[in-house]
Amino acid sequence: MMRFLILTCCALLILCGGILMLPHLLDFREQEKMSFTLVSLPAPQEEIINPNFEYASLILNDVYSQEIKSRPVFDVVLAYLNAAHMWGRTLFHTTAADFFNQIETASGAPLSSSQPPAQDMLASSQPPVELENPSRWSPDQDVLTVEAVLVPRSMTVISSSHDGRISDLPFSHGDRFKKGDVLVRYACEDLDAEAAIIAQEQDLTRFKAQEADELFKLDIISNLERKDLAVKNNQTELKRKATEARRQDCTIRANFDGRVAKRLANSGEYTRTDRVLMEVVSDEALQAEFILPSKWLRWVNVGAPLSIKINETETEYEAFVSRIYGQVDPVSQSIQMVATLEPYQDNLLPGMSGQAVLNLKRIQDAGVKGYLEISRAEP
Repeated sequence: MMRFLILTCCALLILCGGILMLPHLLDFREQEKMSFTLVSLPAPQEEIINPNFEYASLILNDVYSQEIKSRPVFDVVLAYLNAAHMWGRTLFHTTAADFFNQIETASGAPLSSSQPPAQDMLASSQPPVELENPSRWSPDQDVLTVEAVLVPRSMTVISSSHDGRISDLPFSHGDRFKKGDVLVRYACEDLDAEAAIIAQEQDLTRFKAQEADELFKLDIISNLERKDLAVKNNQTELKRKATEARRQDCTIRANFDGRVAKRLANSGEYTRTDRVLMEVVSDEALQAEFILPSKWLRWVNVGAPLSIKINETETEYEAFVSRIYGQVDPVSQSIQMVATLEPYQDNLLPGMSGQAVLNLKRIQDAGVKGYLEISRAEP
């Protein structure tokens, strides 16, 4: 009895829906062509125990009629009733796949071509196959272009070592020099005279110390007197070393091969301690500095390849990331990096600028793991 009441209620519900749709069906008869698409609902794999209203909506969308305008209204309503009857039969005994197949048999018309078969719908509900090496993050873009500027590998700011007069500045703006060349020379006549005086004193104290040893052996002087002369000789030697160190400050020599980037003093000027005299840069292959969004640390690390197009030459140069700064700017959420250019033939200069292009596919093909993908435990 309960089953009969349920079937009756379902049939009345669907019949009312069909009657409400009669005006729309009559309008469809005037159109040249009309087709409906089955509403795709996920088909559960377990048996249907409590069908919900979504299956009633599925039937009301008329899954069977491909060209409903060619059928009489009575046939359409009859198809709805047949579908409702079949739905009641499968209420407690069929799975979702059997339900769709039996509906198709009862209607006498195949499902719409846009609707996948029941087996395909069940298969589509299976979880997707995971990749062997899934990416931890999905990038917003595969290629990133940022501004870059060329910088020297080594740069030195030469300041005045002491107060005094500059006697010579052999190199000017842009001049090249070799390691060990004198860049700045001071006038140190006073130190030269002091060094000459100390040299004479040292000769005397050395002679006295030697004679004291002979006199002590002859028991002419005491051991105390001999020791006093030896100490004076040692003190004179220490004075000589101190004066020589001060004389070395009278000349400033180059620590590497390079060129003068900027000269801020001239020969004959009197200068004070710590005044900047010139800036020099190394003559090695240049590097490029650029700033990336800090989230790109997910994919970029030392060794990542990139290309840099210099505006002055309009030429692209290959490079690779050689250094990552140790702090992220919290305001701009960016990180500064340094890239080393591959060998090139053009006469590039520090300060030239251009665009650095980073391609994620190229970085991954090079086998570079992102900075944030590497665990702290890894070497």
